[in-house]
Amino acid sequence: MNIAHVAAEMGISRACASKWVNPHRRHGELGLQDRPSVPHRQPAATPAAVVLRIEALRRE
Repeated sequence: MNIAHVAAEMGISRACASKWVNPHRRHGELGLQDRPSVPHRQPAATPAAVVLRIEALRRE
């Protein structure tokens, strides 16, 4: 069945339906599982030592 027709029947946009259908087609049931939105890498992230120091200062 056409994604646009299914989306119309469900009362959602075609783009929203595609967000669910495409991962399911590529990965099956695993494609529908929630995934974290945290980036895999953060090259400009604050160094861990600085984060620990900030947390310590906040607790004082």
